[in-house]
Amino acid sequence: MPRPTRDEILSGPIVPVLARLTGPMLVGIVAVLAFSLVDAYFIGQLGEEELAAVAFTFPLTFLVSGVAMGLSVGASTAVARAVGRDDDTACRLGTHSLGLALIAVAAIVAVGFVILDPAFTAMGADDDLKALAEPYMRVWLGGILLLVVPMVGNGALRGVGDTVSPTVVMLVAGAINAVLDPCLIFGLGPFPRLELPGAAWATVISWSVTLFASLYLLGRRGLVSWTAATGGGWRDSWTEVLVIGLPAVGTNLLIPVSSAILTRFAAGFGTASVAAFGVGGRVQSLALVGVMALGGVNSIFVGQNWGAGQCDRVRRAATLVLRFALLYGLTMWALLFLIRRPMAALFVKDGPEAADTVAAATLFFAIVPAGYAGFAATALVSGVYNALKQPSRSVLVISVRLFALCVPLAWLGIHWGGFVGFLWGIAAGNLLAGLFATWVMRDAFARTGSTAASAAESEPNPPAAGDPAAACL
Repeated sequence: MPRPTRDEILSGPIVPVLARLTGPMLVGIVAVLAFSLVDAYFIGQLGEEELAAVAFTFPLTFLVSGVAMGLSVGASTAVARAVGRDDDTACRLGTHSLGLALIAVAAIVAVGFVILDPAFTAMGADDDLKALAEPYMRVWLGGILLLVVPMVGNGALRGVGDTVSPTVVMLVAGAINAVLDPCLIFGLGPFPRLELPGAAWATVISWSVTLFASLYLLGRRGLVSWTAATGGGWRDSWTEVLVIGLPAVGTNLLIPVSSAILTRFAAGFGTASVAAFGVGGRVQSLALVGVMALGGVNSIFVGQNWGAGQCDRVRRAATLVLRFALLYGLTMWALLFLIRRPMAALFVKDGPEAADTVAAATLFFAIVPAGYAGFAATALVSGVYNALKQPSRSVLVISVRLFALCVPLAWLGIHWGGFVGFLWGIAAGNLLAGLFATWVMRDAFARTGSTAASAAESEPNPPAAGDPAAACL
């Protein structure tokens, strides 16, 4: 299907428009996450220790990529609002957001190399696991700048309603990664056997392809230019992007912190439990792909309609995605519960701890997805508030989910029922967080009669009187 035009996003039927935006993005995210599972499969063939070592890297990889993802949200939202206003600032915003992302992630990478060893120690990794995890992370960190431009650039492309081009880029990169994984891990053909670092090298090589492809697409869409890079307005652009991007970065940084704490909890139950927790996290990313895709395109839809002053459409879209969150979460729980054991066994190589790892992963797939409906509601409500230029509420709902509910309830669950209680604590935290996020959104509706008005009532920089969005306030 052709991508929706600006007029269709602002006036067309909401569900078909969201479906046309979501379809291509869903395909791209599924492809990337599927190839991430290919990573997990081949790494699992090396052994449980390698699988556990990679689990310890997740909080650090989330930390670095979370900065780029947050800035991508800021770029996407800023460009979407510019399109909704129908002004000529989209190219400037797209170009300047790339420069901002490069500077920010370069600083994070420099710090990352310094804190690798103490970070792994703090999460409970022993010397053997650190010896496996650190070479992998050094390769990964060394190449992360190649991913920054595609991530932020794809955000700018989605801001203009183009979800097809980023999907093509992700498909190509994912295919390259999947082909190189076994070659570099096991030394097939002319390739050296690099084992765990080989998985990182495969990822970095695929990122280099996305870099050049994204720059080409951004140029074609008029979202990057030398004139914009050498011209003025950098401060204005960075302010526009950071109004959303900085809180989004902060939110994304909360996720690896909570993940590190939960990984530390899992480490208390042994290597098999850590490996199972890592496998569960990768499969969870794929299971929630529909939420990720809809959340991304809903932010575009809300951003453009907010910029054009279409407040009623913003409210109706927010209500629809909450209903979707409930249905989607329950469906994923039922599916993963039915296939929990074969799914767990898929990623584990036969060995002395294989049975323990499979048993722990089976429990993960039976219990944790019970909270996916709440997880989905929280993520989608957070995205709506970001698009409405009210990131403080977005940070609130995510912070409550992670640190007021999931981590404390997981800790209580450990004391109540060991590893099973730990998993139920995570599920309960997600469910309660979803109820809280839904209440926050519905309370905003009740008090203002409009999602946009509610989201902007404490806006520190409200739109000027001539801005169409001022009608929402």
